[in-house]
Parts: sequence; structure tokens; C-alpha cells
Amino acid sequence: MKKIAIFLLSLLMCFSLSACSSKPDSTITNFCNAMKNYDFDTMGEYLSDKIKETLENPYVDTEGTTEEMVNILKECASKMTYVVESSEVDGDTANVVVNFNYANLSPVMSDTLTEYMKQAFSLVLNDVTEEEMDALFNNIFNETYKSSEIQMIDSTLEFKCKKTDNGWKITELPNDFYDVLSANIVSMFDDITN
Repeated sequence: MKKIAIFLLSLLMCFSLSACSSKPDSTITNFCNAMKNYDFDTMGEYLSDKIKETLENPYVDTEGTTEEMVNILKECASKMTYVVESSEVDGDTANVVVNFNYANLSPVMSDTLTEYMKQAFSLVLNDVTEEEMDALFNNIFNETYKSSEIQMIDSTLEFKCKKTDNGWKITELPNDFYDVLSANIVSMFDDITN
């Protein structure tokens, strides 16, 4: 009788493991952990080939961006927390809803731009170089960041996934993905330029 109970328990565990592996939750968890580490290469491993081509670090090789600024973004990303709220599978596709709590750098950027405009106006008349203007912006941003109390905010994102031969892959990045990853800097610049 004991052998039958062990066999049935083993069988039940196999079924529960196969049911768990049929959901994309581990893909989403690994992707979100890579977001926290600001690791674009690892994030790319969990994306479909089509989406992988669109994933970009918006602060690599961007003119005027310093290593210190990227380190601030990495520091903010490391403070991010997330909870997978739901996972709905429909055959080979799935929608996974994730709630993020992340740093909001919008006030820091707003204060930086205000101060930058004040100082830049007088410098433009003194024939300064573009490098000096970039350095001014970065210095103001760094000082504003250091002196600010960074607030955390929530955002809920829905990831679309597809089951492939290589496991579940994310097929569509949510609209606010780059806001969460950039601590809202991307949307702030979008608002300014539009």
C-alpha cells in the first residue's frame, strides 16, 4: 500500500510540474529580474526574435549621456519590485499581468530641466561648446538626484507571450515598458517633444 501511495504522489507531482511549466510565469520572472539588473542582453533572451530587434537601451551611445547618469538609472532599476498578478494561457499564447513598483525620476528631470534652462541661457551668450552644455546638464541632473527623495510609484503592465520550441517568449512589450525601465524619463521627454 505504501508503494502505491508513493507512486500516486509521484504521479501527482509530475502532473503539477507539467502544469506549471505550461505557463509563461518563469519567463516573465526572469525577464523582470533582468530589468532590475538593467541587463538588456538577458532581457533579449526572453523575447521573440521580432521583438528582440526593437529592444534597446535608450541610454547607450546617446550623445551627452554619461556613465554616472546610466549608473543612476541602474540604481533606480535595482530598487524596482514586481508581482506577477495573473497569467492567462490560451493554447500557445498567453497574457501575463505584472504590477511594478519603481522609482519615479520625473520630478528630478523636471527640476533639472528648469535649472538647466536658467543656467544655459546665460552660457549660450558666452560661446560655450556642446560638450560644456552636456556637462552642465549632467552635473545638474546628478546634483538634483542626490538631493532628492525619490518616490516609488506603481504601474501594471500586460506582457503578451507565445509558446515556442525554446519555451515561452514575450512577443510584445507593453506600452509603458520603457517608462518603468527608465524611471519615467522616457515619457517625460515624449511629453516635452510632443
